[in-house]
Amino acid sequence: MGQIAACHFQELLGSNKRLNINYQDSDGFSALHHAALTGTTELLSLLLEAQATVDIKDINGIIMTEQPHWLTWSWPSS
Repeated sequence: MGQIAACHFQELLGSNKRLNINYQDSDGFSALHHAALTGTTELLSLLLEAQATVDIKDINGIIMTEQPHWLTWSWPSS
């Protein structure tokens, strides 16, 4: 994710607009799922800082932390 996109995402998260950060698409994937699938670590960090839920199930009932692509993610130090 480019710096411009990250900047816009941060602005949106910090705005007064109501934002469902855990919105799921027709496959049951949230923004966190998509960021993990694409390896977009900057977006993952932003979503986690915004308290996105990590245990959302997709339409197959799978929690994303149970999927192999998620296991390679290095959690940011707090």
